[in-house]
Amino acid sequence: MSRKTPLAKGLRVVIHNQSQANQAGDIPFSDRSYSQGLASENFEIALEQGHGNRFLSVNTGFNQFIYEIKRGSQIVETGEFTAAFQLGCKDLTRAVTIERPKLDMACIQKPKTR
Repeated sequence: MSRKTPLAKGLRVVIHNQSQANQAGDIPFSDRSYSQGLASENFEIALEQGHGNRFLSVNTGFNQFIYEIKRGSQIVETGEFTAAFQLGCKDLTRAVTIERPKLDMACIQKPKTR
């Protein structure tokens, strides 16, 4: 979600993770609708597990992102931000912190049944 550019019909947002760029210059990205609701179309974050349009691959630790809000091929707004991702708990519990805007998420493993 951008404070400068409100959601509108025909807009898309492309988020590039520069921290995942490879030697060939390929940079993972997610291209999502930015046309309705309160924010862009949802996407998932995958820790070091490859890349696909519905999910964005990130490294553990700090990642540098660049985003573009576009109408067709015209760039309406561009910017950058840094976000930190880490595995910080035992037994497959994941804690993710995304900066600017700040959002804390946690996925907790279900207790084992006996």
